[in-house]
Amino acid sequence: MDYSEIFDYSPTGERTITVEAHWFHWIGWVTILFFGILFLCCGFSESWSLALMFLPWIVLGAVFPICIGKVILNEFGVHHQCPLGSFYIPWDEVETIESGNGNFVIGNPKKRVSMLEPGYWTGEQREFAIIVLYEIASLKGITIEERGRATFQFSKNSRVRRK
Repeated sequence: MDYSEIFDYSPTGERTITVEAHWFHWIGWVTILFFGILFLCCGFSESWSLALMFLPWIVLGAVFPICIGKVILNEFGVHHQCPLGSFYIPWDEVETIESGNGNFVIGNPKKRVSMLEPGYWTGEQREFAIIVLYEIASLKGITIEERGRATFQFSKNSRVRRK
């Protein structure tokens, strides 16, 4: 199926749409900084049992900048780039789209790309990216399902190898 016609309506005239979630990166870094300072203060006062209680919050804050990156949509497929890696699935292989607790999973039983839900995306092409996503799902006859299991799914068999 050819999805190039959908991209003809791009407000910027570009055939590639890039969106990110900048404010999630800031939340992550602020969390790391805040709880890192508390950890160090407790460490300097030799209250290590209290300091250890801040470590899970530092790790949780690190998840945001590490796992959340940019999403690139084009007429061929979905590409998610983050510090953990680069993941891609062509539109022709997409059979299911699931959403749950901030996570968005596009794929099929053997291959999937996991990313942040479109409601959290930022950028000047955000609205058009959401329209493209729903339009392609409609053309393929896929309903976007709200499922709790989408929360815990990661990208699978879709990593793009760098040469």
